Amino acid sequence: AMRSSLSDLDGVFTYMVATQDQLGMAKDSMAAKPMVLYESDDLVVCASEEVAIRSILPHEIDTYDPYDSEVKVWQT
Repeated sequence: AMRSSLSDLDGVFTYMVATQDQLGMAKDSMAAKPMVLYESDDLVVCASEEVAIRSILPHEIDTYDPYDSEVKVWQT
């Protein structure tokens, strides 16, 4: 459903959906809205700015910006 939403929605957007056992994010084709992700084996963190993620994690991290039209889903 998230993949098909990319063609159904107009404008620029980045959004997340959470269910009881999944977390998903989708980013529009222009990738204009900010989102930064950090992933490890047991943690997924997202924010609009990298500094927000770095402020809560005690170790050095590598973050990334999702690319245009990216959809990611994490299973718990």
